[in-house]
Formats: sequence, structure tokens, C-alpha cells
Amino acid sequence: MPTFPAVQPEPALDQPHIPSISENTARDALLLFVKSKCCYSSAPAKDGVITNMEAFNTYRYRLETFTESRSTEWSHEPYTGQTVDAYAQQPPGPWDIPAKTPQFFLDDKQFIKVPYTSSVKPCHNCLGIGRKPCKDCAGAGNVSILHGSCHGQGSRQCDVCKGKQQLLVYIKLTVKWCILMKNYLASLANAIVS
Repeated sequence: MPTFPAVQPEPALDQPHIPSISENTARDALLLFVKSKCCYSSAPAKDGVITNMEAFNTYRYRLETFTESRSTEWSHEPYTGQTVDAYAQQPPGPWDIPAKTPQFFLDDKQFIKVPYTSSVKPCHNCLGIGRKPCKDCAGAGNVSILHGSCHGQGSRQCDVCKGKQQLLVYIKLTVKWCILMKNYLASLANAIVS
């Protein structure tokens, strides 16, 4: 019967040595902390009596989570002959559309046109006319050319369709990467000893 070497116990972790600090150093640290807060009084830090100082270990760590979220919404742009592919086939779901992953742990946002959702509609703003009545002259065209937004024509180009009369309507996917950060402070005094 083969023999296996006995497992050697690992040495216990040494507690790091914490250098002592003077009362003045502790008071200066407290004053610096109070100064960073808007409504804290510095009087206790300046005038208070320090009766006891104890050193103990604490661990400070930060959890950073890199997350991706996806959302969809209807969008439109002036129609200038772009491909119309609505109803050609079933559009993919938001998580089925590939997106270019940015460098990890950097916030980023991408906008992607969802395939098979593009269609052409008359402009909802100008009702497919391409122009809107001037607000300055109420469409009469009688306001001075220098002051009117229509330059005496009584109407101006539609801001939504840019005078094209039609809109390409599609579903826009927004892919957002962000970092969620949480700082933690754990002290050995509060640790569970097993």
C-alpha cells in the first residue's frame, strides 16, 4: 500500500505591525476629515481631550462591477433613400444583436439600428409637407426678412424631416456599459472568528 506524505499545516498569517501615531497626528487627521465635511464642527477635534488610543487592523476594499444594459426605443431620421427592411423577417431581440465591447472598466454607450425594423412614414411634424408655417408671421410672410425665421416666405423647412417629407422610422438599441463601485471597510474587531 503506497504511503502519501502527511499534509503540513500552513503557518498562521502574521498580523501586520501597525506603527503608533501621536496624539497630534491623530488630531490632525481628525481635523482634515472634519474639513472635508460641510456641516461638521472642528471644535471637538481642536479642543477635545483624547483619553485613549488603540490600534487595530482594518481592511479597505472596493468592489467594481462592469455591467452592460440594453434598452430599445423608437427613433427616426429624415428619409434619404436608406434601406427599408421592416417585415423582411423577424427582428432580433436586444441581446441577440452583437455590439462592440469597449475596453473593460470604462463607461461607454453605443446606439445600434435594430435590423428588420426600418420603415418609411410621412413626417408627423409637418404632416408630410416638408415645411411648417412660420411662427413669427403666422404663415402670412409679412414680417421683415431680417427678423422673420421664414425670410418672408410664410413657412420654413420642417426641423424633423429637414424638408424631405418622409421619415425612416426604426427601433434604436442603446447598449450602455458602466461601472458600479462600492467601497467597503472591514475591521478585525468585527470579524467572525472561526
